[in-house]
Amino acid sequence: MKPTVRMMMNPKTHAVSADMPIREAITVLIEQGVTDTPVVDRDGDYLGVLSEFDCLRLIAEGDDEFNEAKGTAGAYFSSTVPHVSPEVDIYYVAGMFLREPQHRRFAVLDQGELVGVITRKDVLRALIDLLPK
Repeated sequence: MKPTVRMMMNPKTHAVSADMPIREAITVLIEQGVTDTPVVDRDGDYLGVLSEFDCLRLIAEGDDEFNEAKGTAGAYFSSTVPHVSPEVDIYYVAGMFLREPQHRRFAVLDQGELVGVITRKDVLRALIDLLPK
């Protein structure tokens, strides 16, 4: 049996709400030690991903006065980030990471509901299990 995303994914997502102040969302990235995190709406529906790269726009578009970070996570996230089903096999996800090398994790959606994330390290864990000893 081929390992699936569901078998290897992490159900802890550290998701942020689209209406969360951007300062709080950046704090989540820093405190959780992740480079990106899923963004959900008030109902918990997946919208996209907020990454460190997205947050750099605060500095690039800003001025020298950072008295307060302006806006919400919803103003900065990327909605075009690929996601996967928990039922696809790990080989398919490995191919996705090769085609999308800028991404380190993909959101896992089960019928539109965010159920976890799968990272490159999760795929490597599957590879260790598959390689002969």
